[in-house]
Amino acid sequence: MAEPESSEQKKVLVLRAFYSFNQSDIKFVEQASKLGDVYVLIKNRESVENVKYMIESIRFVAVVRVVSKTLQSEIASLNPDIFYTDKHDETQKQWMESKDIQYMVAPQTTNDDEKRDPSKSMDELKRENVELRKLCTALKSLSDSVQVTNNQ
Repeated sequence: MAEPESSEQKKVLVLRAFYSFNQSDIKFVEQASKLGDVYVLIKNRESVENVKYMIESIRFVAVVRVVSKTLQSEIASLNPDIFYTDKHDETQKQWMESKDIQYMVAPQTTNDDEKRDPSKSMDELKRENVELRKLCTALKSLSDSVQVTNNQ
């Protein structure tokens, strides 16, 4: 995913775990996109490529990077205007503001559709998550094979 070409929009940095990628993650990124171009940093872990691919597929996201250096150096290399988060952290806020990065906390949502369906057990939710990951892996493989075909 290439960086947006000299956009007049502000760079909005999002740092989120995305462990159980779901609708609330998409809504969170959508909220951030109202402030400018969204740059997502995700931590390097076992399933990072699947998570990265899912996040890249969100139309509200401009750039996704896996943290390969220290978090501070990744943030410095992106040079964001805004840091958008879902919970307040005073230490994080002070650090961001010391780097002239505006610190913004997302409004808390109370929509019923974002709450977990109480009729579903954790096992059902885990199975759905596994199926979603399998689908994303298949989509990535298909996308990769299309790119190989187009490059030939």
